[in-house]
Amino acid sequence: MASGATPSHGQLFLADGQDLRHNLKESKAKAIIYDPNDLNGTRRILDNIKFKDETEGATRYKDLPDLTHIIEIEAKNLEEPQRWVNVIDKEEEMFVDENISKDDIAMIFLTSGTTGFSKLVPRTHHALLHDTALYRRAGLCKVDIWFVMQSLGWSGGFIFSFLSEGCKRVIIDVTNGLPDDMPLGHFVVNIFNQTNVNKTFLIPRDISLVLDACNDGLRINTLLDLLYTGGGPIYSATMDALGKITHRIIVLYAGTEIANVASIVVKKKSDFQDFCAGFPSNCNCEVKIIGEDGKELPPTEQGEMLVRSKKVFTGYFNNPLKTAEMFTEDGWCRTGDIGYFNEEGKLFVLGRKADAITKEGFTHYPGWMEKLINEYPGLEQKTVVVGIPDPVHEEEICLCMKPMPGVELSTDDVREYCKKLFLTRENDKMTPLPKYFLIFDDFITNENGKIQRKKIREEVLKRLNIA
Repeated sequence: MASGATPSHGQLFLADGQDLRHNLKESKAKAIIYDPNDLNGTRRILDNIKFKDETEGATRYKDLPDLTHIIEIEAKNLEEPQRWVNVIDKEEEMFVDENISKDDIAMIFLTSGTTGFSKLVPRTHHALLHDTALYRRAGLCKVDIWFVMQSLGWSGGFIFSFLSEGCKRVIIDVTNGLPDDMPLGHFVVNIFNQTNVNKTFLIPRDISLVLDACNDGLRINTLLDLLYTGGGPIYSATMDALGKITHRIIVLYAGTEIANVASIVVKKKSDFQDFCAGFPSNCNCEVKIIGEDGKELPPTEQGEMLVRSKKVFTGYFNNPLKTAEMFTEDGWCRTGDIGYFNEEGKLFVLGRKADAITKEGFTHYPGWMEKLINEYPGLEQKTVVVGIPDPVHEEEICLCMKPMPGVELSTDDVREYCKKLFLTRENDKMTPLPKYFLIFDDFITNENGKIQRKKIREEVLKRLNIA
């Protein structure tokens, strides 16, 4: 960023690399940086599409005319002096492009897409610095020690706190896995104690794992001053962290496209209600709830949440059609989330308007998953993916299948098929791999023949005995 380059995080869920190639093509990326030993298969995918440009004698990549630089940085199995961070430390000068404008794009963040491909959200240098105002209002200062597990390339893990106040930031390196297969919650507690962390951001799943570690007998030497959480609807169980992990919790309602919209500070569990996101921020941020007819709804009535502020993104990178879908004619941004205001003006966020499944802070859309899974032999070209509530992971994924007449369908075989289809590991929080596999004789449809996803989900909850 200091040299004028515009970085973007990569995404690789699918074994054939369609998602990675889509992001490279849409962003018109000139370079890709990756670890050649990483199991995600980036090198294999690039090797499969590269060819020799006979006119120039250079290596090119199919459908990626802008990609000219492949940069491999090995991370695993290296001695500490060889680590790239140590190589950078030895550089005598850091090059800074003094011609960079505040209106130039500094970073391109990724968001989820209904087709399974991420959309690209650009943020300018000015916008990124403006976003740091949240941390100033939260009282961060230079002496704070800040811990966030999310990647630097995701909006939830970007170094806003460092840019805002110069806080120390603890970054973990898990390229070789956790030490001695240590449970993640134990690992985080050790980080808190070893580095004297006093502020952190953890999604609800990670808070639950840290609480498990405390229940196993581990102790946090000094309670954190502040814990931020968000990434989906928040339940009261998350507030068990008060008095065990932290003195205060700030619940955030935010998004890559809409930045920070609302927040609430919680000091006592009894003061929190499920799904509460607090009051809209006072930085000229407006929120309204609309019904199916587009009209604004009164307090307590549920509808889609619209946001309007200076911090809302201006559009997806190289995607004007998707950008137009995100905004109303009068400039409000459609969040796609369902919520309501109570009589006091507090905002409550209930979940996605669409059929999206939110698992551990990551959004998975059933449509593209179903399309891929339907190619499995023996299925009647019909599968239905639904999300079911989970107290730890927000939601888990269930695959409902309808076999062809006379076909004996094995859920174990379909599970193995999905493991090959979706690249990430089964225990990876980002994986769209279903946890549950159920066989249906038929799917409930309406009078127009459309599958009634809600009714199917209700049947799934009955079968799995989930209230």
